[in-house]
Amino acid sequence: KMIITGDDSQSDLPDGDVSGLVDAQRRLRGIKGLIFVRLDRHDIVRHHLVQNVVEAYADNRPDRPEDRPAPE
Repeated sequence: KMIITGDDSQSDLPDGDVSGLVDAQRRLRGIKGLIFVRLDRHDIVRHHLVQNVVEAYADNRPDRPEDRPAPE
């Protein structure tokens, strides 16, 4: 088994550049035996202040990169 973790909200790439994590999700989605699990602000079980910070950034985030078409 292999587990890959990442946070697609944390990227220093220029706008329009697709991260390797997002690219992998697009290419590998639908392959039997692979599962992608997305966590969101409701999964945070740390201090409430951490959840408030995550919500503040999520509320002002532009369209998620995975909603953009994959480059050809």
